[in-house]
Amino acid sequence: MTPIQKTVEKLFSKYKLISLPAKKPIAYGFVYYLVEGWVRLYTICPKGNELTLHIYEPGSFFPMEKVLGNVTHDYALETLSAAKLYECPEEDFLIMVKKKTQILMDLVSRLTSGTFKLLNRIEMTAGATASQKIESVLTYLGRHFGNPITPHFTHLDISKITGLTRETVSLEMEKLEEKGKIVYKGRKLFIKS
Repeated sequence: MTPIQKTVEKLFSKYKLISLPAKKPIAYGFVYYLVEGWVRLYTICPKGNELTLHIYEPGSFFPMEKVLGNVTHDYALETLSAAKLYECPEEDFLIMVKKKTQILMDLVSRLTSGTFKLLNRIEMTAGATASQKIESVLTYLGRHFGNPITPHFTHLDISKITGLTRETVSLEMEKLEEKGKIVYKGRKLFIKS
């Protein structure tokens, strides 16, 4: 655990630690510090399908857009796996980062890094074929969740990240498996180099 993580955990430990099961909605109105598990930020597209915009990993603060930027939106938060997170009132979080500038600097560093990762994902998927989008997302998931990819992502979950239909994802995953680029062992998905 890094010194900044120790500081954050100590500061957040006075707030409520909540445990949530997978696929549980998370309410806005607080700043959360994710201790275990993964949480997704998503939107509902005009056609009614869900699109995953971001996946938060342990050590993440969210949502920051309202607290730091006074930005409101219709995005939703949901656990991807069982998760443990601290729930801090927004006002307390602002006081915290004003007093502890190392937390603010860490947050700025993370936001900057996250922005460039998002730009990279957009660049990799803009104009890409369905197969290229899926390969790009599988590479992203492998970097974040390891190989095999854990937690288990269904074809529907992958469709929510790529913006493709579940059926298209299933067909393309089958092709990737036939080419030997991915391997399933039970419910575990392994990415081959």
